[in-house]
Amino acid sequence: MHIKTNLTLVILLSLPLLMAAQQFDAGIRAGISASQVSGDDLSGYDKPGIYAGIFTSLDISPKSRLTLEMNYIEKGSRKLAKPDEGIYNSYKLMLNYIEVPVTYQYFIHEKLSVELGPSIGVLLKRTDNEVDENGVITDQEAFRKYELAINTNLNYWFNQNWGGGIRHSESIVPVRKHNSRATYWFNRGQHINMLRFFVSYKF
Repeated sequence: MHIKTNLTLVILLSLPLLMAAQQFDAGIRAGISASQVSGDDLSGYDKPGIYAGIFTSLDISPKSRLTLEMNYIEKGSRKLAKPDEGIYNSYKLMLNYIEVPVTYQYFIHEKLSVELGPSIGVLLKRTDNEVDENGVITDQEAFRKYELAINTNLNYWFNQNWGGGIRHSESIVPVRKHNSRATYWFNRGQHINMLRFFVSYKF
């Protein structure tokens, strides 16, 4: 049931992109991601993942454009056991999203541009996301179905078709409450921070 629902949602989200691709510039992006989750007592972008998607863009001035994307992205957190160093506990959080960013892109010069904009993500699986050295962790707060994030990009276009870039994204609202349900001023729960490195191809 969940698979059918997610598939239907993906198709519905794809339609505006596919329709827009008939009128505007369109392309694909793919790369790798590195993420961390605040409040898990770990630090560092230690959870690797993959990132792939499609995009379409519309020029709104000689130096700026609007871009709409739909991506599959793997996020989470990770700590590896290191028995040789006396570290036997481990942790892995796996959060896979379909996300739709909308960004404003400004060209500093012909090949270099910066982007800024929000995205909404749909979490594909909300249970059995966490494991440690003892197996699946089941006594934690549930993750929210949707993620709202802010994204910033730096892009470089090698030629008319090929480009590369780096993106930083951060959850605007918590992806879940702290397990203690405690809140501290603006710290209302756990947030995802992510870096991704990608290659773009424009048709």
